[in-house]
Amino acid sequence: MKNNKINTFQLFSLFFITRITLDLLYSSGSTADGEIWDYVISCFISLFVTILLCIPAYMWAEKNGEALIIDNGLFGRLPAFIYSIYVVLAGGYTLMTFDKFMNETVNQSISVEFLTVLIIVSACYGAYKGLEALSRSSVIILSMTAVALLFFIIALIPDIKGVNYRGFFKNGFSDTLDGAIFMLGHSFAIPCLAVLLPYAAGNRLKGIFIWNFSKYILLAVIITVVTGALGSFIKTQTYHVFIATGIAEFGVLQKLDFLYLGICTAGIFIKISLYLFIISLCAKQTSGDTAYKLSVPLGGIGILITALVASNVKWVEGFISNPNLWFWIILILGTILPVLLLTYNGKKNTASQVKKAVCLILCTALCINLTSCSGAKQLSDRLIIKGIGIDTEGAVYKLTLQSIMTDGSDTSEERMQITQCEGESVLDAMNNSALITGKEPVYGQNLFIILGSNAAKRDIRKTLDFFIRYYDARPLVSVYVGSGTAKEILTAKVDGEYIGAQMIESKVNAEEISAKAVTTDLLNLVDALEDDISDCAIPIIHKSSDNGENDSISLTGTAVFKDNKLAGMLNEQESMGALMIMGRLKRGSITVNNGDNFFSAAVTDGKTSISANDFDFNIDIKVNAMVYESTKNSYRQDEEKYKKRIESKLKAIVNSALDKTVKELKCDIFNFHTYLYRANKSDYEKMLKDRNLLSRDNINVNVSVKML
Repeated sequence: MKNNKINTFQLFSLFFITRITLDLLYSSGSTADGEIWDYVISCFISLFVTILLCIPAYMWAEKNGEALIIDNGLFGRLPAFIYSIYVVLAGGYTLMTFDKFMNETVNQSISVEFLTVLIIVSACYGAYKGLEALSRSSVIILSMTAVALLFFIIALIPDIKGVNYRGFFKNGFSDTLDGAIFMLGHSFAIPCLAVLLPYAAGNRLKGIFIWNFSKYILLAVIITVVTGALGSFIKTQTYHVFIATGIAEFGVLQKLDFLYLGICTAGIFIKISLYLFIISLCAKQTSGDTAYKLSVPLGGIGILITALVASNVKWVEGFISNPNLWFWIILILGTILPVLLLTYNGKKNTASQVKKAVCLILCTALCINLTSCSGAKQLSDRLIIKGIGIDTEGAVYKLTLQSIMTDGSDTSEERMQITQCEGESVLDAMNNSALITGKEPVYGQNLFIILGSNAAKRDIRKTLDFFIRYYDARPLVSVYVGSGTAKEILTAKVDGEYIGAQMIESKVNAEEISAKAVTTDLLNLVDALEDDISDCAIPIIHKSSDNGENDSISLTGTAVFKDNKLAGMLNEQESMGALMIMGRLKRGSITVNNGDNFFSAAVTDGKTSISANDFDFNIDIKVNAMVYESTKNSYRQDEEKYKKRIESKLKAIVNSALDKTVKELKCDIFNFHTYLYRANKSDYEKMLKDRNLLSRDNINVNVSVKML
């Protein structure tokens, strides 16, 4: 075995890749429905426990030199048989998880069955090439993974909101414990470590520490970033990390899900190959070369059958997905068995020479295969949707779809067409669009969803549920409420042409430019809807006509929702006050008329801090201001007077927003309850039971202005 050793970095690169694959494929359906934010604490608990579980395997390798734990010894061939069965089950579970992910999230025209078989066949080839070839490939894949994850994390940082971090142990310690058991139950590399550690040359103990520290710290960082970016939206999703890649943007790259899929596919290949190599190693150590040659394809067939049975038989899936079961299996094979064998010096067999080759090309081919699809359709066969309007009439959903014309025209301009369809649900109506167009709806280019006034009076959480769950829907699409019907917005025309979706979507910039409407997207809207107190705000979009010929589209304020249903409206000034409270004022303007002086000022860069004490809230707002219009020429001489008048005007605007939302509509679109949770959890729980505890009289506002 001396000539076949790899260094510790290569071995632990293998283990790191195999683990990060499962972490990225994490499914909320695999654990209790708890707070994923608590899993950050679970990472550090799992880090400590995993290191302890690895110590016996390390001690075996140090004491027995090149002898393998599967060599004939105290238990004869039994250890080799047990480890072989273990990796077949672990490989089957891994492949089942990957197949389930592909079926539920990725374009279903991809042949998952073909991809699964290809992975098994390719993994057999990788196993025959040996540990050294796999380890070299893993180092290259690790480098690509590190770059991809760096892109992913940096791209999500701008989307992180501090309000999404709502403290640990909201449901007690149970979520943290569930997370720790889940993570430990996915530490499949610990028994593999017991088998393969004698192959590693170098400081093994240092490698164990660095490996575990890096994987759990990375997992903690991913959880932190995803939680901060998605907030309560995370509760509606099954694959949290994957959905986060759908909102990540890095330079010209939008939707980094292709990087995610590449990492997962490469990781699955490496993982299955490693498992098959362990099977072949067990066969050769106990039964010779003939068994070695047959063990790899037989092991691949065993993994494939395990995955298929688990995917199609519910009780088998539940059994093989149980993290508690895996934890005990890992504990026995990775820790207890090495402790038993440490007390016995059995026969030492030298491992067979491993063939060397590079399988990176094969791994790359797998990634390329993922980006293609069988039965690809032409562009003209697809309905490329750019905007969606939803109206309701009784129990019927009426949809208006604005899409790109794909009739083969060679014009360079993007021409729009309107399709109207209806059904008993949004999904039913979408499917019925094919009866009209004969085309498959594609949602990846959709820019916005408009809810008609009647649809806004229903439970919008139910109405939008399709766009939350459907794999091709984008979570960053803007959401509007029409002052009338959504149909009239999407059918508005200028010079006989429909107003394009890009022009309508540009209205979302109104918040940053004028601060007269509170804009939102599906991600942030669902974050609010899934919160304990489901109050949210959506901009109002309105169509007006020029002598009945040319139409125009504009935002006219903000719709406020309570318990997922329309509660009232904020006018433009109240919307500006709401943005100031939210800390989202980028740029706006005010006009002050004191009789003796009339002036206008630009206000920019609002910063807001909110504190809670019992049920009293203090709002401290700081903005910059610059006077650009004035009927007097004494602006600089009387700057302090201007400052006080601007502060008074802004305070009045903020108070008007509070009067409308909290006092009149009894809504909390400002997340006051979240600040209360941070200050006093018991008071927060009281407010959940009695929302009237949020009183307008107990909210104090202070506005300070810095004159520029």
